Amino acid sequence: MKAVIQNSVRHNLIRIVAIAAGAALLILVLSESIYNFLSYRNTMADNLLTQAKIMGLNSTAAILFEDRMDAEETLSALDAVPGVVYAAIYTANGKTFATYQKKRSEGVPVQPSPQAEGHFFEVNYLSVIQPIIVKNESIGRIYIRSILKELYMDMAMHVLIIVAIGIVSLSIGILLLTRLHKIITGPLLHLVSVMKTVSEGKDYSLRARVQGPSEMRYLSEGFNEMLGQIRERDSELEWNRRHLEETVRIRTLELTETNEELGKEVALRRETNELLENIFSNVHVLLAYMDTDFNLIRVNNRYAEADGRGPEFFIGKNHFALYPNEENEAIFRKVVETGETFFVRAKPFRYAEHPERGTTFWDWSLRPVKDEYGKVTGLVLSLIDVTQNIMLYAELMRADHLASIGKLAAGVAHEINNPINGVINYAQILLNRSDTESKEHEIAGRIIKESDRIAGIVRNLLSFACDKKEEKRPTDLRAVLADSLALTETQLINDGTRLNVHMPDDLPEVVANHQQIQQVFLNVISNASYALNLKYPPAHEEKVLEITGTRTELEDKPYVRMIFHDHGTGIPAGILVRIMDPFFTTKYGDKGSGLGLSICHGIISDHGGRIRVESTEGEYTKVIIDLPALLGEGIC
Repeated sequence: MKAVIQNSVRHNLIRIVAIAAGAALLILVLSESIYNFLSYRNTMADNLLTQAKIMGLNSTAAILFEDRMDAEETLSALDAVPGVVYAAIYTANGKTFATYQKKRSEGVPVQPSPQAEGHFFEVNYLSVIQPIIVKNESIGRIYIRSILKELYMDMAMHVLIIVAIGIVSLSIGILLLTRLHKIITGPLLHLVSVMKTVSEGKDYSLRARVQGPSEMRYLSEGFNEMLGQIRERDSELEWNRRHLEETVRIRTLELTETNEELGKEVALRRETNELLENIFSNVHVLLAYMDTDFNLIRVNNRYAEADGRGPEFFIGKNHFALYPNEENEAIFRKVVETGETFFVRAKPFRYAEHPERGTTFWDWSLRPVKDEYGKVTGLVLSLIDVTQNIMLYAELMRADHLASIGKLAAGVAHEINNPINGVINYAQILLNRSDTESKEHEIAGRIIKESDRIAGIVRNLLSFACDKKEEKRPTDLRAVLADSLALTETQLINDGTRLNVHMPDDLPEVVANHQQIQQVFLNVISNASYALNLKYPPAHEEKVLEITGTRTELEDKPYVRMIFHDHGTGIPAGILVRIMDPFFTTKYGDKGSGLGLSICHGIISDHGGRIRVESTEGEYTKVIIDLPALLGEGIC
């Protein structure tokens, strides 16, 4: 303390600011490091739990059918997940069903206890245990173990960066302080110099320059007035000198305290602004700030990227000029009027300028910004894309539906194949024993032919119901259509529907999954049959389904086009844009789930193709499917 008092005002000012800034830097580094460490841990745990859920869903079929190789193949996908060193699937009774261990990883962890569930941190590892649920029943558990090396490296790097930035900032602040301190100390040093000269030379005619902050001006004026009175009040010189020194000391302390407080407040506001700006710009949620007339004031990077533009494009533009929607505009106006927050889940949205994206689904909220009097002065719109979650749910329902059909088909095949084989055998005996030209021989031949057809239908049904994880391979769409019609043609004929099929012999093959494309064809044929039966319950000359396969080109590339054309009820123009949305259906009662065309759209997109619908209400519907053609060695 004695050394501080003896130092000059300049040195003390620099030292005090440096100590205060250093303490603030230390607190910042500690708090930021602890916060980010906990945040990184939670994020890593959430990501690993999500990975476990996905792996569990993908392993459902393997567990149900006790296909250990398929389960281990599913777990092998964890090779692409950084940090994962071990994974295992356990059956409902706790036995190990399938395992995965990354090469060169450390020893295999012990099997977790049956009651364990969730995530668990160790010194160097993170483990997650997730139940595998099918129809609200646990069929097993999945266990994934990940190393925390990446977390520790990220934290060390983060601390080093913060410390480096803090040291550089502190150095710059001290450098600026050494340059600018003269604004405060200059007038004070001048006044001290004058005082020293007067004290040593006893020349009371000298005057100090009036300069610097108001306090220093006051001191200078008081000092000059004092010098003017010294000649008349020489006897009071000592008292005035002590008074002046005390005033200087008090003012100096006040200036020092004020400067420290101002410095802290400026630094705090700067850090707060930088933090808020960083959060706004980089958060994964789409954010937009607008006035009460819905003119955009600011959007973050994710909001702009979702529309394929830069953030500056949106400033000053009206939200509903960019995205017209009467329903949403009414919601926005209600929030402005009532001042109440609005929130909705999985709201469908279509980009007018990007129809190729189809329908997306968003969780979004609209929050009012109010002034100190409670008046709404702006709106904050936040959006989260949940399209993938909706599609995953639809795919899960599809898988569950196929599994149910598979069980039914297996039972049907067992119950029908045995008696049908007996019918074929007895018919063959009659055929062999009868004269070739006899009526009995002809009847026995017909029995064998129709029995073979029944057996073929059962095989096709069983093949379709088994959701095989086959790779895409060269596929003849004529064969796919033939398998589809083998399951549906009899019902179409019984309904009085005429089939006109035009499939050229030279139609190119496509690279596809036979079963998935058959599912698309069956769904489209089923929809066409429903529309025809709705319009023409009995047989009618216009009750026709035309199926045509042709060659075509899209963007100078060859495609195979399949057209399913019916003259049924058609689709109203107002809902035509929504027919690909999950869970949207126009069928009455329990006739449809609203997932068919949505799944078809996903299958065709996965094959690099396109599906679109043309329709006029009350007249016709065309479903047009384009798939890349296979020419020579590959897809062209």
